[in-house]
Amino acid sequence: MQLEDLKQSFTQGSEELANYLERKFVRGLQLMGERRALRFARMVAPLFTLSKNGQRRQNLQRFFGPKAWDKKRQRNFEKGYYDYLARFFAEQACLAPGPSESFRERVTLAGENHVEEALRAGRGAVVISGHVGNYRFIPAALGQKGYKVTALVRSVPLAGNERYFIELAGRHNIRIVFTYQNVVEAFRTVLRNNEVIYVAFDTVALDNSPMWFPFGHASLELSRGPALLACRYGAPVLYGVAPQEPGGRTSITLKPVEPLATERDTPSSPDQILAAWLRHLYADILRYPEQWWEWPFQTVKAEEQDRALRGCPASSLSSENRNSKIRNPLARPLSRQTVE
Repeated sequence: MQLEDLKQSFTQGSEELANYLERKFVRGLQLMGERRALRFARMVAPLFTLSKNGQRRQNLQRFFGPKAWDKKRQRNFEKGYYDYLARFFAEQACLAPGPSESFRERVTLAGENHVEEALRAGRGAVVISGHVGNYRFIPAALGQKGYKVTALVRSVPLAGNERYFIELAGRHNIRIVFTYQNVVEAFRTVLRNNEVIYVAFDTVALDNSPMWFPFGHASLELSRGPALLACRYGAPVLYGVAPQEPGGRTSITLKPVEPLATERDTPSSPDQILAAWLRHLYADILRYPEQWWEWPFQTVKAEEQDRALRGCPASSLSSENRNSKIRNPLARPLSRQTVE
């Protein structure tokens, strides 16, 4: 067996174990009740990303710049990040098992009028977000409002975990489409039926040709797949964010992604659309730096690394010249997609 095959097998085995442990952990928190669950989650949160601490610190320094990121700021960040993780698990376990009065009282939704306006056009709506705050509450809140929502989520290796997520989502009027399924057909069907599809775009990979986009003082590798699909079907796109607020509350805000100015009214390209989405995520992370789930898991590349690899400035907003060899992932079947 080659080294690459061994790495792939190890990665898949790690994902299976992580998914299994997460499901058991969340179910254990449900039995404790929210107060005890939160205390316990705060105790174990540092263990959750223990093996990724180095990558998280490196990503933070690259994103904010080495001059702006010192040891004191790092210590303050880590306390806030572990508090975020603890609340994420406790509230997911105790607020989101199904529709409840507690969920409706503590999770607010602003911008629902934008969803209604988008659906009045009859072309469906694409709701996107980053992995910021209680991002899983975005499709749940929409489902509880009565909208038919399809959520595109990462593939889950174990069949038992798939059944768990499908059952959990179904309680909130959400249909799950895993990324190994036919995502293109899912997009087409949802939008044709004038419904809502939700995508957390900052890790979803619908093809094997990700691209680097400017991100703070660095660059972030993203898939163009969601932007290509949004561009192909021309549905209105809403950006959502769900930060954790004091008092155990989550405030969801939905807003249209502002149209980009183009010459002669030509349609925006997928790269322009994705760059616009990333600007929203960048602003969210500056406002809630401790609440971006992906700090330990994504790879943020420093500017000098980007220039060395791509041969052009990482600060350029247009990435097409850096990725001219990337193939359009929609030019071929998407029968097997993965999510990092």
